[in-house]
Amino acid sequence: LLTSLHFFFSCFVTHPMATPQRILAFGDSLTEGYTQCGMVMYPYATRLQQHLTTAKQPYKVDCKGKSGERTNTMIMRIKRLVDSSGRYHTAIVLGGTNDLALRSAEEIFQNLKAVHSHLADKGVRSVVVTIPEIESEAGYKDIAAVRKRTNLLLTEYSKLKGLPLLDLATLIPRNNISKEQELLWDDTLHFSRKGYDMIADLLYALLWQSK
Repeated sequence: LLTSLHFFFSCFVTHPMATPQRILAFGDSLTEGYTQCGMVMYPYATRLQQHLTTAKQPYKVDCKGKSGERTNTMIMRIKRLVDSSGRYHTAIVLGGTNDLALRSAEEIFQNLKAVHSHLADKGVRSVVVTIPEIESEAGYKDIAAVRKRTNLLLTEYSKLKGLPLLDLATLIPRNNISKEQELLWDDTLHFSRKGYDMIADLLYALLWQSK
């Protein structure tokens, strides 16, 4: 895994005079940074940018999260974003939570796959992120099953395409957790500031520190 990531990001060459390359953080409320009942937006992109700036990495993170968005509209939005906003180096894609009660795992996956495929067609390498747990998910077995199946499909897709995978569902669980882990969450499915900071830390470790 570390070898493939090294190859994938071998073009991440730092230079003090380099023009910043653009990283896209794309998804729903979990990308927008919804927290404190929506009174505050604190996207993980903020801390990720801080990591990159501190390390003198020539990248600018654009946060394009949209609360309430479902995967079918993500397809249309990514096309508008990429086609009108110019070249992105990498896109981090996190979506699917708002679809869990409405669509099958296969439908959600196909929509997310279409997002990744469009990015690839435009020369943008993408990062696959699994859908995190929802509190008390065991009481909603259908939703839990759809989420787990979608994540399995996403994991298999990342391996098939050689894309980096952030298994957020495993790395920051929502259920059966300690009091310390509870501090990473704001409500049943949104993260706290600490939680979003951790997502940024995990992404930075995955994409840059593992080289």
